[in-house]
Amino acid sequence: MAKNADQARAIPGEAVECRIRASIDGASRIIDICYLAGGIFGGRFYAASRKTTPAGSRIVLRLKEAWGVREDQELAARLGTSQATVSRANQRESVPASWLVKTFEETDFSLDWLLTGQGFKRRI
Repeated sequence: MAKNADQARAIPGEAVECRIRASIDGASRIIDICYLAGGIFGGRFYAASRKTTPAGSRIVLRLKEAWGVREDQELAARLGTSQATVSRANQRESVPASWLVKTFEETDFSLDWLLTGQGFKRRI
């Protein structure tokens, strides 16, 4: 993998990896930038991105939205756990199912949306 755009130009088709810390959905991303010479691309750069934020972190963001809180400490109080436990969940690939169930039971947010971020946000 090339370290900068000049190296990518020197080796057409080589990717340059760039990292950004956040995006509109709150997920960290890795941006791969590749320089393609000739052909239909005519010597242009293209970029592709992929999420790198752990699934647990994305679920915690949705839980905070459902409870109407901003801080880990506030969410921990609502869920009856410690701030350290919420912080650890931010780093893992999952959160305890009991958090999802409690949020589902005590708010009007959909369990599917809390878990995956897809479907209807609120229960019908």
